[in-house]
Amino acid sequence: MVKQVRKLKKTTTELWETLKNNKNIEAYIEENKDELLDMDLHSYLNTLLKECPYSKSEIFKNANIQQSYGYHLFAGTKKNPSRNHLLQIAFGMQLDLDKTQRLLRIAGLSELHPRSKRDIIIIYCIDNKRTLDECCVMLEQKGCEQIYNI
Repeated sequence: MVKQVRKLKKTTTELWETLKNNKNIEAYIEENKDELLDMDLHSYLNTLLKECPYSKSEIFKNANIQQSYGYHLFAGTKKNPSRNHLLQIAFGMQLDLDKTQRLLRIAGLSELHPRSKRDIIIIYCIDNKRTLDECCVMLEQKGCEQIYNI
């Protein structure tokens, strides 16, 4: 059973402030239970798949990921994928920035950050609906680490 993705109401900054000022951890968890990331990666991927116009095989082709690896991600049998592999999936599914950031958070990986030159380029490409290959060309032109080897 795939959990429903809900819209979070509080910013991370708001949660940090509440946590720092709260002495009762049980009360904090109870008050903020709707803000916690309790979905696992494969459940989130399968929820995103329902909204995606592509089949899994098309996603893996767009993402330049081996099909067997991709199927393991969606089945939950591949644990701890790299940030780059999830970015490839995000491009393969044409996710927007919010969904890409949430994908990274759920996997326990760092979000794209506007202080990183490489991340800025990736953010730009996601926001402007560029393909993975177009993003890789831009990364190469700017001397940044690739998402995958071209």
